[in-house]
Amino acid sequence: MEETKIKRKAWYDKNTIKREFSEGDLVLVLRMNRPNKLSVQWKGPGGIEKKISETNYVVSFNNNTYSNQVFHVNMLKPYYKRAEFINMINSKAKEDSNELEENFPGIGSNPNVFDFDEVTEHSQLKKPTEYSTNRETKRNTMPLF
Repeated sequence: MEETKIKRKAWYDKNTIKREFSEGDLVLVLRMNRPNKLSVQWKGPGGIEKKISETNYVVSFNNNTYSNQVFHVNMLKPYYKRAEFINMINSKAKEDSNELEENFPGIGSNPNVFDFDEVTEHSQLKKPTEYSTNRETKRNTMPLF
């Protein structure tokens, strides 16, 4: 029995990542009872109030749902804030009319518009004649299979 316990612990520990949080860290909590499978899987962010044991933490939320409940470390993951977007404004007045305009890629362009002529020109696509020879070869060798 003890030998089996050691083997199972070794198997479990092989792929686990030790997670540890400190007080004040923002975390997301795995929701166990979702109304449907398309609803949000993670709830949060919530703040770590205190560490109860090596694997249990008290998490508090601002909107008082799951207020100050104890969660296992396997149900928590760290919360990372998104970077704030900053719009660039060029307020420098143009003094010289011959001055070249700066071209920033991506600003004002639509990322969903592609130049397919350029893509096909540089790709390794087969020519239509190669497709026809492949079809003929298939037809000729079909009775063999």
